Amino acid sequence: CGLLGVGVWLSVSQGSFATLSPAFPSLSAANLVITLGTIVMVTGFLGCLGAIKENKCLLLSVRENARRDLKDGLVLYATENNAGLQNAWNTIQSEVGTGT
Repeated sequence: CGLLGVGVWLSVSQGSFATLSPAFPSLSAANLVITLGTIVMVTGFLGCLGAIKENKCLLLSVRENARRDLKDGLVLYATENNAGLQNAWNTIQSEVGTGT
């Protein structure tokens, strides 16, 4: 919901200022953030619905999306110039490893 709210705020307050390409006026930062927020919200809703209904199909689809995202993150971890991502993964691993 946070991404969706930020996207709507950008759309209302920034107007056409955040347009990414003059050739495509509908391709703006606000529209991209709204789209990403909608995808995240739908995925979260399907995950919750699958957990409540114990629907195997919904749970597996959410699990596969999460697995793919984690694999993509780990591939980026191995590349150079990703200090922020490397620090985030190192923090996650240290907290999971110590059980805190």
